[in-house]
Amino acid sequence: MAYTSLDLKQGLFRCDVPADWWQSRDEHAESRTKVQGMHLVGPKEKAPLAPTLSLRYFAPGNTVAPTAEAYLKRQLEPAPVQLKGEKTSEPKKVSAAGLPGESFVRDTFEFIPPRSLDTKQVPVREEYVILERKEGFFVLLYKAPSASFKRWRPAFQRVLDTFQPL
Repeated sequence: MAYTSLDLKQGLFRCDVPADWWQSRDEHAESRTKVQGMHLVGPKEKAPLAPTLSLRYFAPGNTVAPTAEAYLKRQLEPAPVQLKGEKTSEPKKVSAAGLPGESFVRDTFEFIPPRSLDTKQVPVREEYVILERKEGFFVLLYKAPSASFKRWRPAFQRVLDTFQPL
């Protein structure tokens, strides 16, 4: 797989990402929430869903979570309606680019197509890495159908290995 360096011009971070994955940003939402970053979508191939990478910086005063600890706590809370087969691992201490953090994996489901009476339940796996910074925090999220999670995991590892806050 070919990689390219992603450098967000706001001076947030730099890392290698798959060169052929589609990249998007929602600058309007970023300015409203004080959460900046990039969302990447990989090849769908024969799977019902494409793998995704979400690389975000939560600035101080963001409207989502005041701290990395609060974000992690919210993510680890059980869903109001838990589906059979959903599970979340215990968080473990990690570090990337010299930043301390925590990581966990969640097995859950997506419904395809969304908001339809005739949906298919697709098992997905999510891997979160939450990195603390003196001010604000980063959330790096890899998500893929469970059946293809291992296939695309090296792309997330490359992000983690090359991640550099600016």
